[in-house]
Amino acid sequence: MKVSDVEVRPLTKSKGDKNLYVRPPAIEKKITESLVLSVEQIGLDCGITDPEQQGYIPSEVIVYLLRGDKIPPDHRCRERLWKVLLERVLKQIGCVRDPESPLSAREDTVRTYVIDRLVNLLLEDQEKSSSRLDFFKVRFGAAIKALETDSERKYQREKERRAPLEIDIKSGEISVKAERSAGGFDPMDPNKLDDPNYRNRLDRAINQLEPMQKNIIHLWSLGYPVESNDPKVRSISKTLGKVEKTIRNQRDKAFNTLRELLREE
Repeated sequence: MKVSDVEVRPLTKSKGDKNLYVRPPAIEKKITESLVLSVEQIGLDCGITDPEQQGYIPSEVIVYLLRGDKIPPDHRCRERLWKVLLERVLKQIGCVRDPESPLSAREDTVRTYVIDRLVNLLLEDQEKSSSRLDFFKVRFGAAIKALETDSERKYQREKERRAPLEIDIKSGEISVKAERSAGGFDPMDPNKLDDPNYRNRLDRAINQLEPMQKNIIHLWSLGYPVESNDPKVRSISKTLGKVEKTIRNQRDKAFNTLRELLREE
């Protein structure tokens, strides 16, 4: 097969402006060149570790090859590509260690999350083609960095949940951060609020709450404690003129309602 006869599958994922993602010209060219090689040659080339060396296969191209049918499912070259790709990921996220040097809890969480997420996306795509992997075929390093960031947030959330509750010495109040960590579902989770779509859905859900519950959620989102023994601290209880038990009950009811409303959308 000649390079001129090769047809590279276009990407199908759209950006925010509705335009499709486009591969960098160098990646598009490398995919085309790889598709005219023998499977055996691809297996040899993927062992090249220097990006500047002739024959080096970029990670974006490896993802493309793993998604396509160029390499038979049971061919050893496919296993080789998987191994090379995972090695590159581990190196990027800093989780390459000597067997005698165990990973820290943070490193273990990051490695497990990133690898599991990538592998699941690839396996899922092989069963049913989708656009969820397109970003990995455009900027693989940036996509892995995004997964690494998500895993760091996951680690911090788990760490906070395991930590003992922090109590402010002056006010005697459990910190909002600690209370949120212990409480499970929090509609104001900053990781979720990063998503504009989630924020829009949340705003619509909050508008369906009863007036008191809506006020409680608003103050909660601003970091107000439910109650405080310090007269200088503005609490939700003082602001709304309700006892602490009422505020907590109404807050929990609001959380349950929001959870259901967000689940239904």
